[in-house]
Formats: sequence, C-alpha cells, structure tokens
Amino acid sequence: NGFYYDFARKTPFTIEDFEKIEAKMHEIVKRDEKIERFVLPRNEAIKFFEDKGEKYKAEIIRDLPEALEKFAPVNKEYYHDQTWQDGNGYAHLRSSLIGTSENIPIVDGTPFLGTWQQIVLVDFDNKPRTRTILVQFLY
Repeated sequence: NGFYYDFARKTPFTIEDFEKIEAKMHEIVKRDEKIERFVLPRNEAIKFFEDKGEKYKAEIIRDLPEALEKFAPVNKEYYHDQTWQDGNGYAHLRSSLIGTSENIPIVDGTPFLGTWQQIVLVDFDNKPRTRTILVQFLY
C-alpha cells in the first residue's frame, strides 16, 4: 500500500500485524488523548533507547553533537550573543539548521513516514526553559 516503516524485529511483520497496527492507530486518533512529552539529558536519553533495544536512536543521539559542533560551535560568539547577552546564539543557529516544526500527514490513521524516519524533539538551549509543544491533528 506504499507505506514503509523502520522496525528492527527478529521476525518479519505479517499482513495481519499491519492490520492490527492500523486499527490501533485509528483507535488512538479517535481517543484524542494528550501526548506525553519528556526531555532527558543526552546520556539518559542514550541509556533510555539502549535499554529499549533501539540502538539506532542511541547512535543518532551520540553522533548529533559532533555534527552540529562543526556547523555551529558552542564556543564561538554570534551576533545574537552580542545583542541578548545570553550566550545561546549557537542554539538559535542549530535550531535554524534542524528546523522548528514538522508537518506529518496521517493517512488512514497512520503517520506517513518514510523509511528510517522518526519524530524527535531536540532542545539546544544552554539552560532549562519552559516549552510548549503543539501537536495538532487536521482532518
């Protein structure tokens, strides 16, 4: 049906598995539940995903800081820092590189994601702040 998913399993999915997953997605969307969001420090996030057996996500978390440091080093002064004196110009630049929002189509109750795609939240700031995350379903 054109859907591709990223799952590391010992056994392959069956047609019946996909039907169950799709039914569960319809059920979740109809319940209109709040989505729980939590943020973990980097090392805790790596451990969290390793404990769940999701080594791919742990590897990305390990690699991301080095990659971003090449494009927006932490120990560099940015114009933002001169204006606001908060030392987080690098965080704004990194956020601009990664992006601050995402639109994900839901087709027949299922997120339409490509192979290897997943939804993650990354906060680059240099101190804790209160954030509001908006998740909106459009029909």
